[in-house]
Amino acid sequence: MSSHHARLALPVSEGLGGLPKVDLGVGQTPLEAKPALGKMIVADFALAGGDLDKARASYLASVARNSSNELADLRLGRIAMKREEYPEAITHFLDAHGLNPAAPHDRFELAEALIANRWYPEAIAQLETLTVAHPESVVFWKRFGFALNNGNRYEPAIAAYE
Repeated sequence: MSSHHARLALPVSEGLGGLPKVDLGVGQTPLEAKPALGKMIVADFALAGGDLDKARASYLASVARNSSNELADLRLGRIAMKREEYPEAITHFLDAHGLNPAAPHDRFELAEALIANRWYPEAIAQLETLTVAHPESVVFWKRFGFALNNGNRYEPAIAAYE
């Protein structure tokens, strides 16, 4: 055992290739026992590497194993947005929002997908809820004004921008 590991006062055993393996006391459940988590990790690495197809497939597999995976639904929605597949993005953002209705970021991403799909009345409803709950958010007000303007509601749009 090296002196560095001795100073950490953590249990050390021999790991792969004779290298020390430190037990951090964190549940060391193999990824095979948590397949949804394993799929998320694969998906995150694929997404970070720009492989949207692999990321999408892995996030979908994660959601199939754990239907309450809000984060996977959010990321699937973002992938769909990048691909300009707005109805699919809306579906994933609706699923994420349904799992965590209090999360403003879920509602905002849903509103963005609704705007991208030109469903302005639905986007306006989502953004109105956000501006009431978070009147200090310049971003929410700006997007609310944008949706109102594009929904041909010009006077309320001007008020939203003020």
